[in-house]
Amino acid sequence: MIMLDIDPSTPLFHLTVEQFLSLTRVDKEKLSTKRYEYGIKGLQKIFKCSKSKAFNLKKSGILNEAITQNGKYIVIDVEKAIELFNKSNEL
Repeated sequence: MIMLDIDPSTPLFHLTVEQFLSLTRVDKEKLSTKRYEYGIKGLQKIFKCSKSKAFNLKKSGILNEAITQNGKYIVIDVEKAIELFNKSNEL
């Protein structure tokens, strides 16, 4: 992204098209937010599977990098879980 030195007091009609576009661009990395699911029901929702299959997936260790557990609370990073599951199926 091109950063131009623009005086904040400059009226919009004095800007060039390039200057205006540089002001309106949004960084896609900042917009992307991680999606999380919680608990065994979250695993069921991600993989559209039964409760027993979700337990087996968690127990297998395939998704360990995507799962954070503190006591009985489970937090799953959805994108990471899907990525790890796809890698395990490639083997």
